[in-house]
Amino acid sequence: MPEAYEVYDGRFLQERSVTSGAGATTITGPAVPAGKVWTVMSGSYAPSVAETRTVCWFILTRGGNYIAISFPQTILLPPGNWPLLTQGTEIKLFPGEALYINRDVATAGSTINIVFRFIETDLPYYSQVEKLRKVLDQSQRHGSVYRSTGAISTGGSGGGGGHPPDEGGGGEPQPY
Repeated sequence: MPEAYEVYDGRFLQERSVTSGAGATTITGPAVPAGKVWTVMSGSYAPSVAETRTVCWFILTRGGNYIAISFPQTILLPPGNWPLLTQGTEIKLFPGEALYINRDVATAGSTINIVFRFIETDLPYYSQVEKLRKVLDQSQRHGSVYRSTGAISTGGSGGGGGHPPDEGGGGEPQPY
């Protein structure tokens, strides 16, 4: 599957922060809008008080299913953060999906806060590959030596490039 964004899409970088009510054990982030893809770059969980709890991140799907994206982990947090993603990993959320977090129990009066950064891009209907683009990409990838040996030829056999049309070889001009 192609990447959901290109580096220049960084101008679409957004941030969301959601805080639960007091005593909540779960919190759900906003759902991805129709026709969009969110590539989540980073995120964190923070309780409002120091506590040791078992916590797990999920994706809430359009169908209402919960898919775990972290292992349930018992953590001790003073008011601080527990990361959703580490070391440059990313999560793609598709239309109607949302981030969801669950802790086993709540300390009386404590809240949950989740913060995440994401790039929002349009969900393409299809991927278009131009035939000429394939040839150009190959020639750029292999360089001029590869082209000059005829190995990128569309006619003839083996690595030969065929004959130019004016020499009676009947070959087509080669795409360079």
